[in-house]
Amino acid sequence: MLDQWEILPMAPTSARLQSSLVKGRRALESLQSRDGSFAFFQQQPIDHAFMPGGPPTDPLFATLTVLLAAGDQLSKPSLERAVMSIAIRRGADGHWNYDPALGIPSDSDDTACALAVLARFSPEQIRVSDAKMLRSYWRSPAGPFRTWNSQELPWDRSDRDDVVVNCNVAYALKCMGSPLNRAERRCLESMLSMADQRSRYYCSVLTVGYAARRAGFDPYLSKCVRLASPALSLNSLEMAQSLLIAGGQDASLADALLTGQASDGTWPAAPWCDGEGLHPWGSRAITTALCLEALQQLK
Repeated sequence: MLDQWEILPMAPTSARLQSSLVKGRRALESLQSRDGSFAFFQQQPIDHAFMPGGPPTDPLFATLTVLLAAGDQLSKPSLERAVMSIAIRRGADGHWNYDPALGIPSDSDDTACALAVLARFSPEQIRVSDAKMLRSYWRSPAGPFRTWNSQELPWDRSDRDDVVVNCNVAYALKCMGSPLNRAERRCLESMLSMADQRSRYYCSVLTVGYAARRAGFDPYLSKCVRLASPALSLNSLEMAQSLLIAGGQDASLADALLTGQASDGTWPAAPWCDGEGLHPWGSRAITTALCLEALQQLK
């Protein structure tokens, strides 16, 4: 029984929540470039900020992340332009590449997220062969799905396999109506059962839970929340993921997320992904999209 003086956190009022969502949606669309994409920045080593004018970064992955989180909250013109910016990036071989300027192979993460975007928002662009193509990343016979579209070293090393990437592949296959088979699901369940920290390419253990939830692996979500830092030390991006993992059942997190919204309607950039010893990437658009996704489920 609660002590008579104990005060439980209150769920956000409907008016406050609606105001935050409206401001956030407008802010998110204001961050969209003319070509429909959303910018991506690399964290600067000096001031630890994600600033425009830093190392040039391809906007593809940021745009994919924004659309999968909050694409259904964008206006129709904004959504259509963003989806088109994804569709035209498809390579002749059917795959997508994180950043062609880097000279790296195409990858299962961008390809899976792009296919999930098309399946959700422009299904007529999904090809009959797309599920088979995505499954070409599978390490025969026991898996998991490789990150990189190359069977040459160093790209094919098993230490580059990533549990979040595998969850994103599972999510894309589900969106395309071709869910994981028994062997694929068992492999991913095993990966998730051993996931006790951030993944190879993603900066927070909460991203593992976020990706697992989206892919339909609910039994592993509570572990990710337990492994995360205390709520007071979470940034807005992690708060949003934690709230999504919890299914919105955390009034204190919801209040903190609403309080952290800037006057312009955005939430600050935070580390989202990284790789090969590089400084992490993030953007206000990514954080804002995930915060909107988390707050939308509270309605």
